[in-house]
Amino acid sequence: MQSKSHIVVAGGGLVGLLLACVCKQSQSSCATVTVIEREFPLSSEAILDTRATALSADSRQRLHSWGLWAGLESSTAAITDIHVSRYRRFGSALLSAKEQQLDALGYVVENSAMMSSWLDLARSLEIDIRTGVTIDAMTDTGEYPSLSLSDGSNISASLLVVADGARSRLRQSLNMKTLAREASQYAIACNVAVSEAVEGRAFERFTEEGPIAFLPLPNSINGQAVYNVIWCAHQTTVDQLMPMSDSALLAAMQETFGWRVGRLLACGARGSWPLASVEATEVTRHRCVLMGNAAHTLHPVAGQGFNLSVRDISALATVLQDFDFERDDSRELSERLRNFSHSVESDRIVTQSATTALASVFDTPSPAIDVGSPLALSALDITPPLRRRVAQLGMGVR
Repeated sequence: MQSKSHIVVAGGGLVGLLLACVCKQSQSSCATVTVIEREFPLSSEAILDTRATALSADSRQRLHSWGLWAGLESSTAAITDIHVSRYRRFGSALLSAKEQQLDALGYVVENSAMMSSWLDLARSLEIDIRTGVTIDAMTDTGEYPSLSLSDGSNISASLLVVADGARSRLRQSLNMKTLAREASQYAIACNVAVSEAVEGRAFERFTEEGPIAFLPLPNSINGQAVYNVIWCAHQTTVDQLMPMSDSALLAAMQETFGWRVGRLLACGARGSWPLASVEATEVTRHRCVLMGNAAHTLHPVAGQGFNLSVRDISALATVLQDFDFERDDSRELSERLRNFSHSVESDRIVTQSATTALASVFDTPSPAIDVGSPLALSALDITPPLRRRVAQLGMGVR
C-alpha cells in the first residue's frame, strides 16, 4: 500500500514527537503529518528508575509559547541555582536565578511526562502515529523521498524529517557526511535518593576523568529527595563501576561527589554509554532534514543537547510556517531548507564547541589546569558579570 504525507517524521522520540506537534500547529489544518516509531517507551512506576531531561529557561519559554508546557508542571523540578566545584581542589561557584532576576535557571522534566503529554497532543491534532513498524528501506531518487515499512506499506513525503538517533540509518542511506569524535569518556546514569537535599539546587563537579552532575527530580521517596545523576569517566572506570553492588556504587559516588546533599541512600537502575560526539556537516538534502541526535550528539556536561534541538525545531517551524504543502513548490521548499540550515549553523557550532571544550578541559591532567581551575572557579564566584554571562549561556541566551 502506497501513501503520502506532507511531513513524515522518522523517529518518535522526544525531538521527533515535539517537532511533529509544533509543525502541525504552525501549519494550516490541511497539512498532514506522520510520525513513525517502532515502540514508544513505557513510563516506569518506580521513582528511582525514571529518566529526566534538563530544559533551559529558553526551552521552557518556547514550550510555553507553543502551548506545550502547562501539562508538564507537575512533573517538573525548577533549578534555582547551580553549584560548580572540582574534585579535591579548592574553589567553587554558585550560579543563581535570583541574580538573573528569574524564577529559575532551568528545569528538570521527567521524560515520561513529556512523551505522554505530547503523544496525547499529537493524537488530538490528528497526526498519523505509525507504531509497531520499522523502516526497512529508503528511496530518495524520485521527486519525493519514500520509506518502505516492515508491514509492507510505503509512504512518501514532501518533507522527510530524519530523527532516528545518533546512529541514524537514514542519515547513512542519504550519505550525509558527519564529523565523529571517538569517545574518551563514558557515562553512567541513575537516580539516587539522598538524605539532605538543597531545594532547587543542581550540582556539577569536575574530576580528572570528567564531570559528575546531580539534577533534582520532582518526586521523592518516603520524604527523601531524589536526584538524576550523570557520572562521566574513562571506560576503565565505568567498567569497574557498572557491575558493583548498589552499596559499593553509592560509596564510590559519595567519595567522588562529597556530602553536599548528605548521605547517598539508594540508587535505581543504571545505564551506561560511550560519549562519542557526532556532528552532521550538512543537515538538509533534497526534501530531507536532520534533527536531534541524527544532526548533533553532544556531551551531557552542560545539558544542551535537547535544548539545541528545541531551538532547531523553532527555526524549522518558522521557515515552514506559511509554506503551501498543497502547492508543494520544490524550489521554494529547497530555498526554505537552505535558510533553515544557515539560521542554525552558528548556534550548532558554538554549542558543540563549547560543550566539547568543557567536557575535555579536565580530561587530561595538566599542572596549568590544576593551578588555574580553582582560581577560575573562585573568580567566577566573586565576579557577578561573569556569573551572569555563564548563567545566560546555560539558559540558552546567545
